[in-house]
Amino acid sequence: MTSKEKDNHLERKRKETTVSFQKVKAPIAAAFGSDSEDNEDVEEVQGPSRYVFGELLSVENAIAKAARLKNEGIVHAERGRFREAIGLFTQALECAPDDHISFELKAQALLECGENFQAVQAATRATELAPKWFPGWLTLGRSQLNFGELDLAKATLTQIFKDFAIDAGIDDDDLRAAEEDLQFVTNLCNERDRAAAQESSALEVQRRAVGIDKEAAKRLPPP
Repeated sequence: MTSKEKDNHLERKRKETTVSFQKVKAPIAAAFGSDSEDNEDVEEVQGPSRYVFGELLSVENAIAKAARLKNEGIVHAERGRFREAIGLFTQALECAPDDHISFELKAQALLECGENFQAVQAATRATELAPKWFPGWLTLGRSQLNFGELDLAKATLTQIFKDFAIDAGIDDDDLRAAEEDLQFVTNLCNERDRAAAQESSALEVQRRAVGIDKEAAKRLPPP
């Protein structure tokens, strides 16, 4: 596979990734009325609470705010404003630090910005929080691939089929996308291994040639 073919594959995957941003509804927001999402002027907070961005928010308000920020991040990502999306997903995680979906969405946006190592970190966290969630593992495999960790990417994508291939809840298109990614990274690994074998063979031939020259030099008569 040529470098151009690799770039074309990654570009197509980036476009597919953009489409996969799903808008998440905020089911709790409705319970607080039309002004509840930005209800930051309440002097007294009832029930369990946490500080977010210097504000004291109830857990319910924090969750609703996280959902709103995540939705805003998705809108920005769908419009190609990935830097803004990353900031909003980060803020959402300040409100709801155990939200695996926000971590996975942030990883997608980081990939779009070429921040592949940070994408690996975010996607890894998503899989830690939701080990049985297919999108997290798929994004992790793609992040590892873009970061250049071919063996890790291959292992991750291979594991997807062991864990999720028979799961009736996984969309067929998603499974096909994972299969294409696995085939792509497998081809890259094979090309890398062939190139390494050829280089090793060439070095061995060169080493033997040098050895022969040295033996021939020993047999030459003294000047």
